[in-house]
Amino acid sequence: MFKNIRDVRRFINSLKFKIKMLNNKDIKEVNPIDFIAIEAIRLFIPNLYDFIKNNKSLFIYDIKLVEVNDHTEIRKNLLKEELKKLPEELKEKISDLIKILFPKIKSILDDETYEIDDEIHTQQQRVCSKYFFDCYFSFFPSGDEYGISQYDLEKVFNSMQSVEQFTKEIKEYEDNSKIDGLLELIEKNATKLEKIPVNNVENIIKVFVNFADDDLVSKDPYGFNSSTTYYNILSKLLTRQSDNKKNYKSLISFIENTNNIYVIVSVFDELDKNNTNILEKISNPTSYFKDLMDKCIKKIKNCKKEWLPNNKQLIFILSSLQRWDKDYQDFISSIIEDNTLFWLLMEGFISSTKEETKKYFNAINLNNLIDSEQIRYITNKVNQAKQDNKIYDQHREVIDLFLAKND
Repeated sequence: MFKNIRDVRRFINSLKFKIKMLNNKDIKEVNPIDFIAIEAIRLFIPNLYDFIKNNKSLFIYDIKLVEVNDHTEIRKNLLKEELKKLPEELKEKISDLIKILFPKIKSILDDETYEIDDEIHTQQQRVCSKYFFDCYFSFFPSGDEYGISQYDLEKVFNSMQSVEQFTKEIKEYEDNSKIDGLLELIEKNATKLEKIPVNNVENIIKVFVNFADDDLVSKDPYGFNSSTTYYNILSKLLTRQSDNKKNYKSLISFIENTNNIYVIVSVFDELDKNNTNILEKISNPTSYFKDLMDKCIKKIKNCKKEWLPNNKQLIFILSSLQRWDKDYQDFISSIIEDNTLFWLLMEGFISSTKEETKKYFNAINLNNLIDSEQIRYITNKVNQAKQDNKIYDQHREVIDLFLAKND
């Protein structure tokens, strides 16, 4: 690409200027080797640079960018047409360079199987990473696809030493609508002790538990948005050590020191979803597993007066407890026989239509979580309550909705 000394000087001067932008307090924002290669293409083959920049889905693997009709043969022809435009003496060298920079291109041009290893590429801040691709094509690199630079991320990791500072960072990202990106990056680093030392885990748990009661986490009882990442991070932090006994102790401490039952259940649910055998693996021998689950179930039951009134969490907690506890139906019986707890339980089955214009009693959830004999008991109890003016006045909505489900 260099035809004379002038070209070399031009390239060096450009690098000097750009490298200053790429280092934020000694933290590199991109992979320096990839950056030098991309910068050389920008200066001396600008058309190719623009082609790469404007065809992100062609050069990186990201399921969000894959199109239905985006076939390999079409991609190959598109690449070949672009490479034909290069000077003859550069075609082979530039083609080889592109293959090194973008493994996906090598698989397309050489008809090889493409092994996705985006985690390694992200760790190395490679241009072929979906998280760093855009950094290489911005004059002032601003970080990954969410606009979070490596310096920003390191600042967050450092703030984990303090509950107050970490809370401040999380809130700032939420206010700037970048929380999903931040959580995704934290999750990718959750198993790395050099990024998140053991001493910082307790602070992270405290902050995430505090946010669990906030709108930041979820209004959905099953937590199918940001909260899922919160709990996935916690589950990874609590089970990342090679010593199974230490993982067991971490989970026991988490259960004992966390008062938010929804958070406890959500973390164990994430462990269950990610690997159906993980609780057994981290709690070997079997006595560990039994003790761990016994403590979890006991905590859920002892705190029933706290989570029963929250109908956004009730169904999720009950469905989890039903899977884990062999004495689940006895627990339900103890609730429906208690007049105060009974009505809290019943209110938890009230749902709203998608438009939230109408409420109804969710009979499907009731039938899934409570056996037929108990439902008959509940039906009799509600019918009796309808005849008692005092009780009916107190619980009119749930009584009417429950009885209406049978109409």
